[in-house]
Amino acid sequence: MKHAILLILATASLAACRSRLPQPVPPETAPSVAKMPMYDVPHAALLKTLRQPSGDERSVGTLKVDFGGKSLSAKLDLRIRSLPEPLIWMDVADPLIGLKIGRARVYQDSVQGFIRLYRQYVNEPLSRLRSMGIDLQTEDARRLALGLPILVPTKWSDAQWSVQDTSLIMAVREQRGAHEVLVEVAVASSNPSTVLWQRLSSKGEALTVRYTGDGGWAAEVPSQSAKAEFRVSQRTKGEVLSFPFELPSDYARITF
Repeated sequence: MKHAILLILATASLAACRSRLPQPVPPETAPSVAKMPMYDVPHAALLKTLRQPSGDERSVGTLKVDFGGKSLSAKLDLRIRSLPEPLIWMDVADPLIGLKIGRARVYQDSVQGFIRLYRQYVNEPLSRLRSMGIDLQTEDARRLALGLPILVPTKWSDAQWSVQDTSLIMAVREQRGAHEVLVEVAVASSNPSTVLWQRLSSKGEALTVRYTGDGGWAAEVPSQSAKAEFRVSQRTKGEVLSFPFELPSDYARITF
C-alpha cells in the first residue's frame, strides 16, 4: 500500500510538470494525516521514565508517622538499589541524639528488620504475604519511594485518562493475587514525566503517596487514620552505596 501511494503521488507530480497549470491532487490519493491522541505524550513520557537506567540513591531526612492517635518522629536513612534487582535499606534513629532505633532491608523475595527497643526481629519471605492474598513486590516499593509510576501499560489506550485542574491522571486496573487493584498515577500537564501522586485502591482500602519534588513524600491510608511524611535534608544519586545489615542473634523473632 505504501509503495502504491508513492507511485500515485509521483505520477501526479509528473503530470503537473507537463502542464502550465498545477493539477490538484485527487482527494482519494492525498496522504491521510494521522491524528495523535492527547494522551500519547504523557504515556510515552512515563514509559521513558521507567526505562531510564538508575543507580543507587540515598535520601536522609526526618520521618513523621501518625497512626492510631499516636505520633512518632525519627531520622531516616533510606538507600535504594535498582539494579540488578531492587533492594531497599532503611536505618531509623532518634532525631535528637541519633540513638539507633531499628534497621530493615527488603530484598526481591524477603524482608528483614529489627527494633532495638523491643529486642525483636523479623525475617519473612514475601511469598507469605502473597499466600495471604496480597501480591506485594519489592519493585512496587522502589517505584513508590523514588516517585516512579507503579504501572504503565504498553499502549496508552489500555488505561483510562482524565484531566483534573493542571494534572493528567492515568488509571489502570490490574489483578494482584486474589485482589483487583486500581492504580492511579497523576502527572503534571506541563511536565508529564514528573509524577505528582499515586494511589493504589483495593477492597475499600487506598494508599496515596504524594511527592514534594526533592525526594520527599507523604503517604496516607485514610481508612486506618495512618499518615507518614518524609522530609529530605540530604540526597545523593549515582554513588555506589553499602547496605550493611546483620540480624541480632539474641532478639526474639516475630512473624506476620
